[in-house]
Amino acid sequence: MANSSFWDAVKHRRTYYQLSDESVISDEKIHQIVKDVITYSPSSFNSQTTRALILLGAEHKKLWEEVVKPAVKAVAPAEAWPASEKRLSGFGAAYGTVLWFEDQNALEGLQKQIPLYADRFPQWSEHASGIHQYVAWTALEEAGFGANLQHYNPLIDEKVQQLWSVPKEWVLKAQLVFGKPTGEPGDKATNPLDERVLIHGGKLTIFTPELPVLIVGGGIVGLALAQALKQASIPFEIYEWDANLDATSRGGWAITIHWALDALRECLPPALFERVKDIQVDPEQGRNDTGKFLFLDMATAKPKFEVPPSTRLRVNRGLFRNLLTEGIDVHWNKIASGFEIKTDGGEREWVELSFQDGTTARGSLLIGADGANSRTRHGLLAVKAMGVTARMTPAQVATLRQIDPLLFQGCHPQTGVFMWYSIISSPEINGSSSSSSDESAFYEGQVILSWRYKPGADDDEVPSTNAARVAKMKALVQPFEARIKAVVEALSDDTPVLELKLQDWPTREWDNRNGRVTLAGDAAHPMTMYRGEGFNHGITDAANLSRHLISVVSSLAGTQQPPACLDAHDFHNLNSSSPLLSKRARVPKPGIAAE
Repeated sequence: MANSSFWDAVKHRRTYYQLSDESVISDEKIHQIVKDVITYSPSSFNSQTTRALILLGAEHKKLWEEVVKPAVKAVAPAEAWPASEKRLSGFGAAYGTVLWFEDQNALEGLQKQIPLYADRFPQWSEHASGIHQYVAWTALEEAGFGANLQHYNPLIDEKVQQLWSVPKEWVLKAQLVFGKPTGEPGDKATNPLDERVLIHGGKLTIFTPELPVLIVGGGIVGLALAQALKQASIPFEIYEWDANLDATSRGGWAITIHWALDALRECLPPALFERVKDIQVDPEQGRNDTGKFLFLDMATAKPKFEVPPSTRLRVNRGLFRNLLTEGIDVHWNKIASGFEIKTDGGEREWVELSFQDGTTARGSLLIGADGANSRTRHGLLAVKAMGVTARMTPAQVATLRQIDPLLFQGCHPQTGVFMWYSIISSPEINGSSSSSSDESAFYEGQVILSWRYKPGADDDEVPSTNAARVAKMKALVQPFEARIKAVVEALSDDTPVLELKLQDWPTREWDNRNGRVTLAGDAAHPMTMYRGEGFNHGITDAANLSRHLISVVSSLAGTQQPPACLDAHDFHNLNSSSPLLSKRARVPKPGIAAE
């Protein structure tokens, strides 16, 4: 199996035009990269005809200002020169250029030595030059540079020979410009691979870079699955409808990992899993956590139930998602619009995923991990709540920590109003202070309220304005015990309040399109938050899926044609393999959450 770091470098090599004259590594390392490229890049008959000239700093600028610009201006139409000059100035603004040559003396020697291929050696020489250019380009970008390839030969050949004592037998082929990137490369369109690659015979594997696993949903479940597939070297592509990593409304909330810790460990590389404990909402409390889980009588703040202690991690959702994206190339701002199962008329079959921007993607398997409102599930197939993030002083938090240092939940015996409270960041995590006694230090808490909903009753609806939502939250907690009530009463009128759409679906079979489409996490079984288990089920789905896919790949070794990957491997039962409750109805109730 190819080394993943090699393929990462290959995939991320792009053309960068916005470059500065800063260097990201020492000049000696640049020299060594080019020398290694010359030493280890292949050439036909080991001809070694490629040569290089490295120009850095002032010598690089001399090339573009004193050689290329005058040469181009002499032949460019007057009306085109301003644009050409701007482009050339951009190249000159970079840090260095590697000029690539082919040695005609060495080439002629080969032609005399092996006359049978004399007419082919010039072409093979061009091949060798291209290989060297590509390897150097990829290596420089892997080192942190951006680069672009130019071809101003033969206009500049003679002047280059004069200024830098280049042997006249060296014929210039290209100029590789590099520097510190100051902008992003442009979008790169790729034509359909089935128009560019023909395959006949051989032994097929089920997942290939041309037909990878397609994951819809770059949330925590989708990313955990992507990490697991990457570890197993199973090709995949992951698509997320958010515009970028920070463009989500719930990134600052927190989640509890408990019975799915082993499943998460299975999905992540060991070094990444070890870092999960560093993003606990309160690392100090996490280091001494008792594992208690209290359900309170909100009128008295006394426990009605206490779940037996167990190992758990309460982590910041946004930081956790950031961690899971490491090493994963997410396609952002990609909103799936539908999918089709397609065939070439013979035995080859694939999934074609469509996006709202008009693009498509092909894969062997489509996994919908796109949440409770999954578009993938729609292709296959009430409580009211509000939530806020409450900013609190260390003194306010200390009062609540008398109840539990991390989290608690409960219900009022007369009103039926439910409340969830948990710490989602401490001064150590949010950077407000190095000491919790500092006046600038603050904590953030997640507060969710839900209440019984009677359809048609205006008082039970979630208000339309933010200030009215805050007022409703304050009204709902009036019968609560004083310490608990205080955290909601302290909310300012402009605290953002998010309405939560609570859903609870029973597990059910779906049409998995001959084993080509399946679901995971909330897309398969959305759950209300009362048991705190939805995330743990999702991670277990990711671990189960990756385990099955690895088994599929292993079992197909030596087969001629991959079968439909779900049904043929009992994946149609995957939707009930998570340890979900066997009977859960989707019941509308009411609620609100404040962070």
